[in-house]
Amino acid sequence: MNSKAIGLRFGVLLAGILCAASFTACGGEKTGEAGDAKSLAAAVAENLDKIESFSGGMTMDFGASASYEESGMEANIDIAMGMDLELSATLDPAATQMKGTLSFSMMGQDMETDVESYTVEEDGERVSYADSGNGWVRTVQKDAEQEDFLNENIYDSIAGGQAEAVLEEEEAMVNGQAAYVISSELSGSDLEDFMSESFSGTDEMMGEDSVDWGEGAAQIKIFIYKESRLPARVQVDCRDFGRALMEASVGNTPGVNIEISAFDMSLFFDEYNSVEAIQVPEEARSGASEENEETDSESIREELEDSGLEEEEAGVDTSGEETGEEELAPNADGSYTIQTGGHTADITLMDGQEYCYANGEDGYFSSMAADISGEEDFSYIYQLNDYYTLEDAEEEYTDCSWMDDYQEYSNVVCSKVQQMDVDGRTVYWAQVDYVYDSGYGASNIRNLHAWTEVGDILFTVELNNSSYEENVMPTGSQELLAEAIRRVVLK
Repeated sequence: MNSKAIGLRFGVLLAGILCAASFTACGGEKTGEAGDAKSLAAAVAENLDKIESFSGGMTMDFGASASYEESGMEANIDIAMGMDLELSATLDPAATQMKGTLSFSMMGQDMETDVESYTVEEDGERVSYADSGNGWVRTVQKDAEQEDFLNENIYDSIAGGQAEAVLEEEEAMVNGQAAYVISSELSGSDLEDFMSESFSGTDEMMGEDSVDWGEGAAQIKIFIYKESRLPARVQVDCRDFGRALMEASVGNTPGVNIEISAFDMSLFFDEYNSVEAIQVPEEARSGASEENEETDSESIREELEDSGLEEEEAGVDTSGEETGEEELAPNADGSYTIQTGGHTADITLMDGQEYCYANGEDGYFSSMAADISGEEDFSYIYQLNDYYTLEDAEEEYTDCSWMDDYQEYSNVVCSKVQQMDVDGRTVYWAQVDYVYDSGYGASNIRNLHAWTEVGDILFTVELNNSSYEENVMPTGSQELLAEAIRRVVLK
């Protein structure tokens, strides 16, 4: 089992669910006294039909770790995800605008993406314009309707007694205004309905019956502005649901221990009926490329691929079933060919390595150790890189400052760029050594990177080397890097 594959499989699941939501406005006008949770929820439900727009935002904080043993070796995975979005919406015409950041971190590799999107009606169709750093993309959403993040059903359920809720005695302050607080819990089918209605794409992301909803529960606090009886903030503690999600992502593999440190989401409403008509910026309309509607998992997968985090995940199904992605076929001599930017690389594997994952058309190939029972683990990543310059590569492979922000990393030693000649080719390389300890045992890690120019693009080789013996550093070396490059024919 590949530890990075487990983490990324879950990351794709979760990110897709969280990023899929498009929002419908909620709100109303003052109605009656608070009384109890039922009467207050009934007042809110009555007011939901009377709001034309809202502005606010959404945040999410997720943290998890997983450990498992395989062939006598223990592997550890740490995953963190974050979301901080500003949002506004109008009901007639139905339109939403979102802007903010999404972040994903796994095993020390980080991705942060600035996102901006608009969803509007054009000629009777719902159309989205989205930019996540790679330019605007226009997508027609087939058979799509504007959806709630936390829709009227939750208030109807509380008012009707189907969902148990408590009106807390103490009030709260939200945006400088007094607010009532309703506490409730969703589990089982109620949680399933809530998630599928609140987050577009949940069913597609997880697959039928992949999550045991009976094992998940969400603790909800709903803050209601006292003066106007409008929703002010919704806070959801989804740690139980997060555990169910992660167990589904690893296929309920025996021996995997999962810890969810946080899974908190918050939707907040700052103002009602103050949003002007939402307009798609001209640069988005004029510069957007056309794209067919895709699932949220595919969109997030592309972001992870672009960041380099998704390299070992695609094509791996930890439940033991095929994912439908075909392996890159070897050449007659056993080598593998990748290509991009008008260049090719014929790769002969290092001794003791076997195929892991490849995307030949995108210039990517990775291999892993055929035997993982030893005291060290080796894996190689080969890539034809048409978006890095020599300066970019030097900065990327010699900057270890980001590790200072994580307590899991210690004894970090990061080298400067060095240069070597490999069969007449100028190759640059760098090395970083560190100890990684997520709380389940320390591992000594050595990452070596080599890069060389091929025409107007770069070819890179990454050697990842781990040692599980205490105080014993890995043995990965410059010589291994050089040998890996000698086994590649670049054209």
